[in-house]
Amino acid sequence: MKLRPLPLVLALLAVLLPVTTVPSGASATGRWRVDQTITLLGDSLTTRGRDDLVRLGADWRIEDAPGRPIDALPYRIKARLAQGANLRMLIVAYGSNASPDYDADDLLSDLALVPSSTIVILVSPYKLPSYYDPKAPAYQNPMYINRYAAMFATVAAKRPHTCVAPWAAYAKAHPKRLKGRHGGGVHPDAKGQKVWAQIIKNAQNTCR
Repeated sequence: MKLRPLPLVLALLAVLLPVTTVPSGASATGRWRVDQTITLLGDSLTTRGRDDLVRLGADWRIEDAPGRPIDALPYRIKARLAQGANLRMLIVAYGSNASPDYDADDLLSDLALVPSSTIVILVSPYKLPSYYDPKAPAYQNPMYINRYAAMFATVAAKRPHTCVAPWAAYAKAHPKRLKGRHGGGVHPDAKGQKVWAQIIKNAQNTCR
């Protein structure tokens, strides 16, 4: 396992950046209900797709931050636990911003922060290889982003109560969904966003 030094500023941002909590309905008192036992941690794909999740009935705690890298995961888990969360389910939708040295051992170590009984869903990211830009920073490199699907499968095989939400498989089979005006090879169009949300909701319904 490679060490992955994280600059202090990034570490602080990973913990302190504002998050978005997405509710799905109002109680009799008019207040939003949020199932605090289910947390989704995501990046810009979650920012764009959260409304589709809500339409599917996702009443979870949803925290999204565009540009957040996958190696911010332990900081976000610790922050969530510090809030007193009883995590029955953790959905990890990171990876579209790669951390080149982050590997399966790192992910297993990060997930060890939550109880072994916590159900974990890993949403596999994907970026079209044709969008590789040698001048772009490493975190945008499709080579790093696209290896997470296999890594997530490895971790799911090793950790109980862990499943993969196979967005990468769908995206790879339907590349036109990532070729929209603002897709950049990684963000789906409107139809793709609905599929992304449905894949996560299906995993949430079936993973045990």
